[in-house]
Amino acid sequence: MNDAVYAFSGRLVGWSQNGWICDEDGKPILFEFDAVGGPEKPKRQTKTAAGLGLPLPIKVTPDPRSPRPTMSHVWSDRRFADLV
Repeated sequence: MNDAVYAFSGRLVGWSQNGWICDEDGKPILFEFDAVGGPEKPKRQTKTAAGLGLPLPIKVTPDPRSPRPTMSHVWSDRRFADLV
């Protein structure tokens, strides 16, 4: 199963597991509404309007995968936007 999450630059951002995306240390950073386990989820905010679409960057060969860490029940200090 390919559960590694990569940025368009090819850099390993983290791992996908049970609806969560965790950083390189196994700390959750994003989740889907139906994600299972993990830390307490924040309350949902109001949806905002979608921004203007931009062309996607050229996709490159991804970095080699590192071993997947065990998922933590503590939120990551990182922001997903800073990783991509």
